[in-house]
Amino acid sequence: MEGYDKLKSFNTNPLNSIHITFSSSFNHEILEEYIKFLKKSKNIEQLHDNIRLASRKLLILDSFTDCKVEIYPGPQVNTAEVKFIMTEKDFSIYQFEADMDPTRVSCRYLLRGLMKRPSLSEFKLGIVPYLNDFDGSFSYMDRISLVKDLNHGFKLGKNIRMIDLNAYQTVYFNEAFLKTWDDKHTFSAGYHLRSNKIATKTLSLDLIKNCILPTDKYFIAYNYHNPNFLNYPLSVKLRTEIGKSQGSFTKTHLSLAYKYNLFSDYFWVNKAKLGYLHTFDNKKPCISDAFRYHNVKGFKYLGARQHGRDSNPENSVMVDNLGTQKKLYFETIALKNSFPLFTRLKLTPYVYGSSAYVLEKNSWRDNIRCAVGFGMKWQLPFGSLDFSYASRVWRQPGDIPAEFQVFFTKGD
Repeated sequence: MEGYDKLKSFNTNPLNSIHITFSSSFNHEILEEYIKFLKKSKNIEQLHDNIRLASRKLLILDSFTDCKVEIYPGPQVNTAEVKFIMTEKDFSIYQFEADMDPTRVSCRYLLRGLMKRPSLSEFKLGIVPYLNDFDGSFSYMDRISLVKDLNHGFKLGKNIRMIDLNAYQTVYFNEAFLKTWDDKHTFSAGYHLRSNKIATKTLSLDLIKNCILPTDKYFIAYNYHNPNFLNYPLSVKLRTEIGKSQGSFTKTHLSLAYKYNLFSDYFWVNKAKLGYLHTFDNKKPCISDAFRYHNVKGFKYLGARQHGRDSNPENSVMVDNLGTQKKLYFETIALKNSFPLFTRLKLTPYVYGSSAYVLEKNSWRDNIRCAVGFGMKWQLPFGSLDFSYASRVWRQPGDIPAEFQVFFTKGD
């Protein structure tokens, strides 16, 4: 910590005042209020310890890549000047995405530092040509907490959820949330205005029976996510929700995933999902509230796009189900995500295989899904281009046989 020794030898008496400055485009008064405990330091040693704590808190704001501190004697006796020299992260990141089932083209734009505050905002706009419709959303999260160690923010927007090729649902949502700094715990409450639309006239009996959806939903929920549970490569996700739509219900969903690095760039992931929905008035839950294995049918490989090269627990073989009150799902994935031959070209090819067992029917054969795929991530001077292709080698009637996805990301 530059200047500390000079200040320490200059004066060891109790400090009368401390002046703080920041080399940042953010509102300095907000940052100073955030670490106001610095000014309560009674002597140089306590100031030194509090500066280390303040540096950690500033980095947790996720707006800076580096934070250096200079500390010198002030212009008057028994005073100190503290300067935080911070390297700010890129303040804009955008992504272009194209995928199938349904065909959707979307753009996501992330913006840091809105209103000169340590914050993160997201704008998203997607077009669904098949339905001649679009969806979009806006979310805002303020990194300066109202409550100790909690972020706060909100989400609002319009979302299109496919039920199957015959029908789709439009959801207008408004949600407020609180998150801890490490993003392990999230508390949320929201309101969904929902409507169902029919895309074609060829409706199945199940759709006619199940697609009468309520127009609204109120909910409060708690989410827990720990990607390294008990310092072990076990990803744990828990969501507990209390809601009311056509009836009152509670919904609990637990996901466990274990990622194992076999050797070099070979990964093996095992995942299990359990869930149970309880209704208080014995009414059958609608499709939107019941457990569905995914909004659409098909295979999606999301890890390379959203989480770097690691094999992520969210990579999955996805199937569709009109909705049940119980959920049981097992999956295993094997992946090799680089080849030395392409290192100089900044290409990262990967191949993978995935299989899942979904407790959907009485026959075990009908519950199995298997897929293989390949993809490539190309690091460019102005961003990265990522595409993946997956083909079902074991599928059931109605499943999408293959899927192709393309993503471009401009970011850090």
